[in-house]
Amino acid sequence: MQKAVEAVESVPNRESSAERAGRLNVARELLRIVAPRDLKLRARLLSVFADAPRADAAESNINAGALMQAALAMLKEDPRQAAELGAASLRAGYSAELTGLLWGLRAREPKLADALFVQALAAARSSYDVELLNSLRYVGFTDGLNSKSKIPEPPDALRVELLKVYLEYLRRSAEAGGDQTSVCVPAASFISPLLPYYERFLPQQAFAVREVTTRCQAALTSSMRQRADDALREKPLDKIEDLLEAADKTDNRDAATAYRFRAAQMAAGRRDLKRAVEILDRIDAESRKIMGGMWEKLRTEWTASLALEFLARDDVQGVYQIFGAAPPDLRPLAHILFSQKLSAEESRVSPEAFLAEARKELARLKLTGGERVAWHVRLVRLYTKHLPLYAPDVLKEAVAAINRVDKSGSAFDAARGPDAALSYDGAAELLPVSMLEDNDLLTLEIVGTIESPVSRSQARLSLLNASLDQYRKAASQKAAPLKKASNDTH
Repeated sequence: MQKAVEAVESVPNRESSAERAGRLNVARELLRIVAPRDLKLRARLLSVFADAPRADAAESNINAGALMQAALAMLKEDPRQAAELGAASLRAGYSAELTGLLWGLRAREPKLADALFVQALAAARSSYDVELLNSLRYVGFTDGLNSKSKIPEPPDALRVELLKVYLEYLRRSAEAGGDQTSVCVPAASFISPLLPYYERFLPQQAFAVREVTTRCQAALTSSMRQRADDALREKPLDKIEDLLEAADKTDNRDAATAYRFRAAQMAAGRRDLKRAVEILDRIDAESRKIMGGMWEKLRTEWTASLALEFLARDDVQGVYQIFGAAPPDLRPLAHILFSQKLSAEESRVSPEAFLAEARKELARLKLTGGERVAWHVRLVRLYTKHLPLYAPDVLKEAVAAINRVDKSGSAFDAARGPDAALSYDGAAELLPVSMLEDNDLLTLEIVGTIESPVSRSQARLSLLNASLDQYRKAASQKAAPLKKASNDTH
């Protein structure tokens, strides 16, 4: 680690932009390894990012993301160090994972969460970055998140400060002659929905928010106009029936879709998945396209979860009825999710039958390349657990899907984009180490047929990583009785 840090600290004379980008990319990956293990080396790596004055906004945000990932990795073991890395991330730029860190700190160390939130407010006042302002809305006011459990919020004093930051943003944008993008879109997206809080905490300023919301309505898209209308309502739409009634009354398809979607989410948040699915099914095919894939995602997830609820009530027939009512193109995916969530002791249904059906139907589904790879990878892991005899064949099918998406020598190898078959994080989830135990030579032979050198290396490294983890756990378990015996003797 010492040598690696020295390498990225060393700045060559007349370093080209490509060389600099490569050095910083290595530093980001190195930070993930070093941060939990060595405070001094971590501080030196932070200096590498701090001493990069030529960074543009995009690169600054990438650096901020790397720092935030390191913070999240340390959150459970060392919240204080995680908060320090979070603060470094704020100084570097913007990371969408800030909300996750603040939520995690709030649950573990509220004082640390308060301190980081104050720093985030300062960063927002300094930059007035719209993405940062939007992220903080979901930390300060969590009632619209439809979470299964209540997420704790900052003290009211800090929430009021956030409301003031939003007012300052609106004022500055208006004085600068801001257009629809700089004023109306943020107002409709994350400021207008907070109007009840303005009326509660800052009643004198609530009028200004209401005025901006009214003035912007004509310039907004239909979905944003609907949010503005909701904010201006005297009675908020906080009941499922109210949302469904609003959907039935409007003649705007986008607005009706949004109302029904919110009603379904509200039902799911109240753990009434049966009703949530019923509401989703009332959304017609044209409206589902507006949702951009979210309808299919939720219908699949809720089908699997609802089937588990029926199983918990010993209603096996109900399980099959739930799957029978699901759209045919989503049923195989729901079978995979259902099988993933089954407990090891479950004996009332056979995951093998669901997996065989999912494997047979997966080939005919209309999926993007990345989606197809992801579902094949899940099948590999499930077959290794439940049907190990057939796991090599399923692995071959997964490799074929990877090769179709991730061609050797393509742009994927040059720059691992979001559509790459195996991302850095996803590689670790590709193969369970038990595949090596069952047939190591065959498994390695199949992995060797991955055409992309990068993806092939990542798959092999995932197996190596899993093997080392298993070895460490076995060694630790073997040493535990000896250590206890030694302590008892002393």
